[in-house]
Amino acid sequence: MKEGNVKPPPFDIILLEITDEGIDILESVNDETYQLYQQWRENSCGHEDFYYYQDRVFNVAGGNFFYGIIDRLGQDKFPLLISIGEKLLSADQAEKALKELDIFESGASKLQGIFLVDTVSNEEYGRSLPGEDKWFLSSGGEHTYQLNDRGFCILDRDHRELFHSVAFAQEVMSVEKEGREHKHARFHDLEMGRIFESSYPLSRKIWGIDELYYPISFQVVKRNLKGSDSQPARV
Repeated sequence: MKEGNVKPPPFDIILLEITDEGIDILESVNDETYQLYQQWRENSCGHEDFYYYQDRVFNVAGGNFFYGIIDRLGQDKFPLLISIGEKLLSADQAEKALKELDIFESGASKLQGIFLVDTVSNEEYGRSLPGEDKWFLSSGGEHTYQLNDRGFCILDRDHRELFHSVAFAQEVMSVEKEGREHKHARFHDLEMGRIFESSYPLSRKIWGIDELYYPISFQVVKRNLKGSDSQPARV
């Protein structure tokens, strides 16, 4: 934009500001001008929304897994990778970070991980490291779901264990509440017969399809890690 390589905006250019984060518009503009700004951002540059490349690297659970591997391999080996979420890297630093990533992937293959696997599709729904008790799904405070040495565990808001299993079935039911349909899950442990009901089924979004996919059975598997098990490493 500074060099005049974008289409001129359909509003007064003095309303724009360039910050360390990129291009933005003054908060004082009205709704109509803000809508014009949004449309302009999408189409004014050869790269949509002014991004040359954009990808989601990880969520909290993915970050926990990534940094958990680094902790086990030794933080001193990864001075750039461990700080990568805090700052931008120069080209020179990025080259060094890629070398750290090679060490990361090589070291990860010597560690073991715990995975929650859909027994029909073999897709992985959660991952953890032995000795950890970090959650990978939360239902807004009512329940949190963990993977640990005991398997798949459901805890209440006071961190008390309500259910655990290494092989279980999931039955998803619809419950009407206050005029709206809500999904409800019944987890059935296939070894001990324990049953637990939750308002938070395990699901997956399939792009292009409106309805969520709900697996009917899961198994907890322990195996050696691959570098690609960590979403940040894949990106």
